[in-house]
Amino acid sequence: MKKSPYPLPRFSVNRPVTVTMILLAMLVVGAIAYSRIPLALFPEGLEWPRLYAFAPYPNAGAIEVEKKVVRLMEEAVAQVSGVKGMYSTAYRGGGTVEVEFQKEVDLRVAFNEMRDRFDRIMPNMPDEIEQLLVRGWDANDVPVMAGAITFPPGLSDPRLLLDTYVEPALSRIEGVGNVEIFGTSDKQVLVEMDQDKMSSHGINIFQTVNDLSSQNVTVPGGWIVEGGKKIYLRSVGRYQTVQELSETIVDPEHQLTLKDIASVSYKPPKKDRSDRINGQELMGFAITRSAEANVVRISREVRTSLEELARHPKLKGMEYVVFGDQGKLVTLSVHNLRDSGLWGGLFAAIVLFFFLRAVRMTLIITLAIPLCIMVTITALYFAGWSLNVATMMGLMLSLGLVVDNAIVIVENIFRMRQNGIDPSRASIEGAGEVGLPVTMATLTTVVVFLPLVLMGTSDEMAFWMLRIGVPVMVGLVASLFIALLIIPLAALKMGSDRKRSDSTAIIWLQKRYQRSLRWVLTHRLDSFILVVLAAASVRVPMEGISKTDQSRRDETRIQLNFEMPSGQDLEQAEVFMKTMEDTLVANRALYNVADIHTSFRASNGEIKMFLQEEEDLEWYSVAWSDLLKKIGISNQRYLDYEEVEEDLQKRLQMPAGVTMSVNRQDTQEDPAVSVTLYGEDTRVLMGMAQEVERRLESIPGLRSVDTDMDRGGTELQLRLDRAQMQRLGVSAQVVSGTISYALRGQKINKFHT
Repeated sequence: MKKSPYPLPRFSVNRPVTVTMILLAMLVVGAIAYSRIPLALFPEGLEWPRLYAFAPYPNAGAIEVEKKVVRLMEEAVAQVSGVKGMYSTAYRGGGTVEVEFQKEVDLRVAFNEMRDRFDRIMPNMPDEIEQLLVRGWDANDVPVMAGAITFPPGLSDPRLLLDTYVEPALSRIEGVGNVEIFGTSDKQVLVEMDQDKMSSHGINIFQTVNDLSSQNVTVPGGWIVEGGKKIYLRSVGRYQTVQELSETIVDPEHQLTLKDIASVSYKPPKKDRSDRINGQELMGFAITRSAEANVVRISREVRTSLEELARHPKLKGMEYVVFGDQGKLVTLSVHNLRDSGLWGGLFAAIVLFFFLRAVRMTLIITLAIPLCIMVTITALYFAGWSLNVATMMGLMLSLGLVVDNAIVIVENIFRMRQNGIDPSRASIEGAGEVGLPVTMATLTTVVVFLPLVLMGTSDEMAFWMLRIGVPVMVGLVASLFIALLIIPLAALKMGSDRKRSDSTAIIWLQKRYQRSLRWVLTHRLDSFILVVLAAASVRVPMEGISKTDQSRRDETRIQLNFEMPSGQDLEQAEVFMKTMEDTLVANRALYNVADIHTSFRASNGEIKMFLQEEEDLEWYSVAWSDLLKKIGISNQRYLDYEEVEEDLQKRLQMPAGVTMSVNRQDTQEDPAVSVTLYGEDTRVLMGMAQEVERRLESIPGLRSVDTDMDRGGTELQLRLDRAQMQRLGVSAQVVSGTISYALRGQKINKFHT
């Protein structure tokens, strides 16, 4: 029996009910998948082959952190198997080590090995370091929403209100993984020594601190056997109340208690930094999601919950500002995808109608766009993927490709029916004749994306290319399936046999095309030379195009960083930062600023200007606005982003000893140009870095030159006289410890109530 040619088009025409049910099934399943597919900003499953180690070392300078902490951490990491490289940073108050591993390394095993190596070096670490933190990178750790909460001045304990009402309410939202509240310090038991009283009573601060530390302990004491029972012992020596601590005897001979020489209180520690939003003290919050949670739904419910909390009688006067919201970005991306599909379908319909001059045929072809998107979303849903920036980029790329197959097949069917062929036969043979070329063209386009997916230069690149390429490939295969199975039946039922003549414009274009084709065929050498010249001319615009390996920067905020003299206190920094704030507030309208977030310590600070959110305009409104700007008749009343950057550098005059940078970038990950100095002596490298910075600043075209070097402060070194210490019977540890406890304090241990 001879095999029937064109099986798919013939099945489409001969089995209309079956094909119709297939179409309905595609629509129903696609609608369900679209309503249930997770929405996220980043794709799931990305695992960076990196681990990060953190070592908090309070009140220590960068040089001290490097010598006592970071170098020990580097030596421990060097003994971990599979390490490809490491990047260490020492700064005031701690140090970090970023470790990159080989591709084949299991990060879980590497994590455990790093923890083991760090546990071994803990005895060599300074006493102030309680533990070394190790963690990896997870997309779910990126906050889906971050913002600030402010209360009216005068509240005694706003942190208590957040912990009691706000945090529990946000944590109860389905899909929320963690709610972090920051910006205020928890209360502490502070023992503030009176130097005059200690000197008059001859109390040694070093001995007193060590005695307090040794008394606030709970130690297992073994067990005893009594009456045939084994009873465990535990020595409970922890302080239960602040009063008990204050009545501790520090001088048994004279029965002096701690409250006789010190002030003991339970209160927040002395403020060492300030955070505020629009001039008001703030407490920040960051919300992370659990795995597979819907970012858009979390964002919507968090905003609803915050509105309800603001009306709570116990939280009267509470206000909140949202800085970052992944849900809003994802929603905007989905809307852009929807609008792109609608506008793309409309433009495709206009172009097709111009050539076909048949409304029904135009509608048949346009039908391929939403069907292909629906099939692609269905495939992503059942694959366990989400709609995110990568998959939606792939969907947008496929919008202009999915109509090609339908155009070729519909045009051929339309031509046959114009020639008087029976509609059923025209649908079968029209689709079948071009079925092979259409299939080859589709598969060729699909194959083009395979190298991007399978041959990435790195695991991260391959991961992103897979999320972008798969939607394109699925959409193309779906367009081929729809063109061969759905389009023939649609053309049969919706097509028309009425003959239509070509328009004058099309006839004119056809004549010009035929004339050009004859010239090319009769002047082959000239045509070849023209092609070579055209290919070579591409170099001219390529040389004029700005090139960068960076993605487009975030133009919703502008960040100012300030480095101030290290010898000043927080009050002096407050005066300077208030001056900067006042200048920005005075130009709020000119800069189009919505909120101003200020954060500073005694020697450094930053101001983030969050710009007003622009209305989500359609493409034609944006194009019209850009056109008006180019011809100089724009009615925009505020400066553009780059104009704001330039105006800030001119308007904000820095006093002596203060430096400012605008939109300073991370010198490790995202600078335009990065210069790295290597060497063994950190002090020499610091001096060379200053010279490199000075020379680079002389290069025209550079907006700013920044270094990741901690400026530090003036250091006073005490060199101990060992001969004198031996005569007085004093050890170096006692001298150094006494000075350290007196100047920067000491965290003894935890106080349990």
